[in-house]
Amino acid sequence: MNRFILCAKRLAFIAVISILGSSFAFSERNIKIKIAGENVKNNPVNLTLASSSTERLGNILITSINLIVANQSDRILEGELEFPLEEGESVIGYAIDVNGKLRKGVVVEKDKGRQVFEAVVRQGIDPGLIEKTSGNNFKTRIYPIPAKGLRQIQVTVQGIEKNPANFKAGIFTETIGKDTYFYSARQISAASRPKTLPKNLTVWWDVSSSGEKRNLESEIEFLKSYIKKLDAPKIAVYPFANEVLAGQVFEINGEKDLKSLENFIKNLEYDGATNLGFDWAKFGGDEILLFTDGLGNWDDSYGRKQGLAESAVPKSAQKGKITKNQKSPSIYTINSSASADHAWLSSLAQKNGGVYVNLSALGKSSVQEKLSLMTSEPYRLIRAEYDSKAVGEIYPEEGSVVSGCFTLSGLLKKKNAEVKLYFGHGNNVEETVTVKLSSVGGIESKNVARLWASQKIDSLSKNYDKNKDEIISLAKKFSIVTKDTSLIVLDTATDYARYGIVPPKDDEKLYSEYEEIVARQGNSIFKPQNSEESGKIPESVYKTFKDFKKWWNTSLEDFKKQKEKKKKEGGIIRPLSLSRNNESRNEVFLDSLAEEDSELVYSDISEQAVPNEWTGTGYNPEVRAAAPMMMAKSAVRENPSASKPSSIQLQAWSPNAEYLSALKKCETAQMYQKYLLLKKNYGTSPAFYMEVSDYFAEEGLEAESIRILSNLSELELENTDILRALANKLVERKNYALAIPVFEKLVALKGEVPQFYRDLGMAYHLFGDEQKACETLYKVVQKKWDGRFDEVQQICLNDMNAIIAECERKKIKLDLSGFDKKLIQNFDVDVRIILTWNTDDCDIDLWVTDKDGEKCFYGNRITRNGARMSRDFTQGYGPEEFCIKTAPGGKLKIEANYYGNHQQKVLQPVTVQAEVYTNFGRENQKREVLTLQLNEVKGTFLIGEVEF
Repeated sequence: MNRFILCAKRLAFIAVISILGSSFAFSERNIKIKIAGENVKNNPVNLTLASSSTERLGNILITSINLIVANQSDRILEGELEFPLEEGESVIGYAIDVNGKLRKGVVVEKDKGRQVFEAVVRQGIDPGLIEKTSGNNFKTRIYPIPAKGLRQIQVTVQGIEKNPANFKAGIFTETIGKDTYFYSARQISAASRPKTLPKNLTVWWDVSSSGEKRNLESEIEFLKSYIKKLDAPKIAVYPFANEVLAGQVFEINGEKDLKSLENFIKNLEYDGATNLGFDWAKFGGDEILLFTDGLGNWDDSYGRKQGLAESAVPKSAQKGKITKNQKSPSIYTINSSASADHAWLSSLAQKNGGVYVNLSALGKSSVQEKLSLMTSEPYRLIRAEYDSKAVGEIYPEEGSVVSGCFTLSGLLKKKNAEVKLYFGHGNNVEETVTVKLSSVGGIESKNVARLWASQKIDSLSKNYDKNKDEIISLAKKFSIVTKDTSLIVLDTATDYARYGIVPPKDDEKLYSEYEEIVARQGNSIFKPQNSEESGKIPESVYKTFKDFKKWWNTSLEDFKKQKEKKKKEGGIIRPLSLSRNNESRNEVFLDSLAEEDSELVYSDISEQAVPNEWTGTGYNPEVRAAAPMMMAKSAVRENPSASKPSSIQLQAWSPNAEYLSALKKCETAQMYQKYLLLKKNYGTSPAFYMEVSDYFAEEGLEAESIRILSNLSELELENTDILRALANKLVERKNYALAIPVFEKLVALKGEVPQFYRDLGMAYHLFGDEQKACETLYKVVQKKWDGRFDEVQQICLNDMNAIIAECERKKIKLDLSGFDKKLIQNFDVDVRIILTWNTDDCDIDLWVTDKDGEKCFYGNRITRNGARMSRDFTQGYGPEEFCIKTAPGGKLKIEANYYGNHQQKVLQPVTVQAEVYTNFGRENQKREVLTLQLNEVKGTFLIGEVEF
């Protein structure tokens, strides 16, 4: 069965299981598995715990769990397993059954793992991959889950128990070569020292959509309990999501005032993205409490950096604000969600003199226990003294908060050494502990080196960008899944050799086969593309540029002569492979021009050869044939085309959705409350947020519209399809400052996709940052991309050269010193249309039909009137580009045909964006944008018309 067709017809189902009653790291935690194609009521999949094993090392637990996925249906299914880890936990092992036997994953860079995974998937084979997404969340995809069959997965997690029962102190060592790693754990009984309690307290309360998943009851109880310990405080509460919302100040003089504050928080509405880029001290206060899971996904800083906004805080939030003291307030971070960025929350608090209070997975009684962190000064490791020739790289670093069991790890350079640890409040030493180390007398354990590496990674992660390379190196050496490393399982020894990945050595047969292949034919090192990679411009770029230039210089008369000539000759069709899934078609490119003469070679289908199915809005996809080779004398135009009056009429997208009808019947003042009710039923659909956001904008509710649209960034962590749909919608709404950070994130997540660079470059241009626009577009030109993206460079060159020409007209200076001048020429045209879409491995075709009824599309790439269609992008995100230098009078009809989707999972409609230019590259250039959703594969959708 074709799994692409199978999965494309399915909806999404989420099964949630709770593994309880086990003394291991996954206890009392939800594990989610998304199954494509099922609903909650008819769940055909059971996820069960088969077995678990735990190894204790001081207060460290190394837990391996085996999960069984059972498919009770008679169909092949696929799923995606997601789970969060608690503070201090990390994935250190992963295995999936291959031919009935568990095969361990090996660590690779995240970019490489993802690119290898997707390359193998496109071959129709699924490997296994586990990766870290935002915060401390992890996911792995499972395919196939056989009909009436099982799949087995093993995940190994390393975690820390802060207050373990029956704990025995000890010093553990592991010697690898000449390096001896040590680990020490002991209970520290810190004497409590009350702190000066605040009079003015500022509370920031995260009301994004994900905020509703927190244990709000625990957080409110925690806040109330803390306030009761304060003496008639003044409390300012500021809700925030994608922006800061209207806050309120409370003077607490009794239970009635406290109840008013509680009601205010309980009545807050949870909606929108999470923006963590605010100045938390802006509204002052003696102390700041930040309630959030720390999973930031919205960035409005680009506009503010450019001076567009003095602050992200609206005036409505400043009413009754507390005067800021001269002293910077301490910041305490509070979170009750298991899915969180514990590292960010801890780092923010520690840098600002506060403490991270983790309320996740706690009962009400534990909330009271956490209050001591708020009412006492934190007990810290003040400093550590040791002989640097005998001991090195110890963790945690000085200043770390100590609570319960204290762990210390490091490198022992000599056989014996000691470390003196000084603890206390502030800078006052109140306790000294001496740790005596020995490579001879320690308790040998195989996990100590990895424990040290984990603590070092935690420390380096506080300045992640600076330490990224070192973190990746450590993670690869000690097999730890991090933000930039993953664990991958491949099917065969050939796959491991092909992609330059060493298989697990404990699988002796697999490893032996791999060594034989490498010895025989060498290891084909797979070099993943990334956002930093640039180099010599590929020769194919110069060739495509020359070909485009020859097309641009060909006269309208020559195009028509060649069409007539071929019509008389009857035309010859050269068949092509009909397979689109693997790009195996021997496509004839219109741009293969002979340099020795001035004859134009282009792909065309003669009028006699065009099937009837291609003349209307629908066609038979099996009837795809090549064009004959056409030859004609070319004539170089000496004068550029004159600018022409034109009009662009895009088809208004009017979704037929019940929720829109419900909002239409509602008073404008009540629309947002109605939307929140509708969200309970439609909140998992990207289309819901885009369509409702558009309607709110039409009604003039701009702030609410953006907040609603921002929910797309909350739907699924690091889902590039949804993020691109969000960014494109922001561009359509001309909110470029908000779109730019989303495109920047897409480039960071998938630097191997050139279309994301084009998106970002054009967003910079539309925002007015022309230098960045040109530099970003030129990055596409400088790189050799995967074959499925061939010729995208020329489209970016057309964009870049039009921007350069515009800057010349406006006398805007650009630094083009690093650009190849041979590639700088503006190709102005009457009409240019760009079609792009948000989903990878998706095939959508741009169709443009002129007044004579001739359709320009992938099978008829040059028309009688000289229109040109770019190559057919069948396994990417587009873009497909239509250009005509001299448009005939009358209308050009623009359509998008949804040919097919090759993804293994399709959980939402495909969103396409059409950019329509008239007088492109000229002074009176016009640009209109339309974003719409394509729900039906094989369907054709009208985009609009251009008239000259």
